[in-house]
Amino acid sequence: MRVVRAPDGSINTESSRKGPLGYLSLDKLKGGEELLEEAVDRVEELLLKSQRTQVENIILDSIRWAGRASVAETLEESFLLFAISLECVVLPKSGPELMFRLSQRIAKVLGKTLDERMEIAKRTKKLYGIRSKIVHDGHYEVTEGQRDEMRMYAKNTVLKLLLERGV
Repeated sequence: MRVVRAPDGSINTESSRKGPLGYLSLDKLKGGEELLEEAVDRVEELLLKSQRTQVENIILDSIRWAGRASVAETLEESFLLFAISLECVVLPKSGPELMFRLSQRIAKVLGKTLDERMEIAKRTKKLYGIRSKIVHDGHYEVTEGQRDEMRMYAKNTVLKLLLERGV
């Protein structure tokens, strides 16, 4: 996998898979262009390391799942792959109450105020419910808005964790 900066300032991952490439938007994160530079540098650094920590491997795995989601052919497949990206970075071990733990961890990473964290937890629980319907019922039609929201949570969570010092 190779990380490339596009002319519009977005970052892009290239791999051996053919198809449209997905972009990671840093618009929602404070710092814009500086964070873009730092994110690209950090991913390149992790990819070039000969030995990575478990946390670094988890972050790269999550980025890879998000990349697969970006080239998925259907909304449902894309939605599920973004959910996997999110799950592997905030729920690296299985256990009870996945929906609760997932929503709380994402809210803690992305929310700045208590109200923001409560809203993020509520929204991610709803999205996780959609994920569960797809996985367990085998049928659910995902809207572009639902897919985009799952993508936003997955990518912003991964980017925020990627840019945290000490990770």
